[in-house]
Amino acid sequence: MVASWAEEEFATINLKDKRRDKRAKKVLSDLGERPTASISAASGGHKETMAAYRFFDNENVTFETIIQPHIDQTLKRIQANPVVLYIQDTSELDLTRPSSVVAGVGSLNGKSRRGVALHLMQAFTPRGIPLGAVSATVKSRPPDKPGMTKKRWRNEPYKKRKHMREQPSDISAL
Repeated sequence: MVASWAEEEFATINLKDKRRDKRAKKVLSDLGERPTASISAASGGHKETMAAYRFFDNENVTFETIIQPHIDQTLKRIQANPVVLYIQDTSELDLTRPSSVVAGVGSLNGKSRRGVALHLMQAFTPRGIPLGAVSATVKSRPPDKPGMTKKRWRNEPYKKRKHMREQPSDISAL
C-alpha cells in the first residue's frame, strides 16, 4: 500500500512508464515509513527488495527525475505562504565501503573517505516549518587516478581534468 503523502509528493513524476511511476511512489512510501532502515528492511520482503533495486538500476531513474516532483510540490507549498526563507546547505554523503567502491563517487578527504556533496536550497516558513527543496545539485570529485597527485590535478588544463561532475535540478520556476 502506498501512503497518501507519497502519492501527493510524486504526483508529477514521469519516468516514461506508468509502472515505473507507480514503483517510485511505492519505494518512496516504503522508505518514508522506515527512513533509517536499509532498502531490504524497508521493502518488506525479497521480491519487493529486488523490485526496488531494479527500479534504482533503471536508466530513466536519475537524481533529476526523482527530485523534480518534490521540487514541483515545494513550489506549490511556497505559493501558499506570503513569506518564505531560502536556506542553502551543503552536506557530504559519505559512501565509503570497506570492501567495495561505489560507482560515480569521488574523494571526500584524500583516500580514506569517498562520496558526494549534496547542495540544497531549502524553503522554510518564518516559523521554521520546512516546505521542501527548491534546488538540489550533487557533485562528485573525479575518481582518483594512479599517479595523480592533488598538485598535478590542479595544474592540468581545466577541460582535461573535468573538475566536478554536476547533476543540477532545474530551478527556473522560481
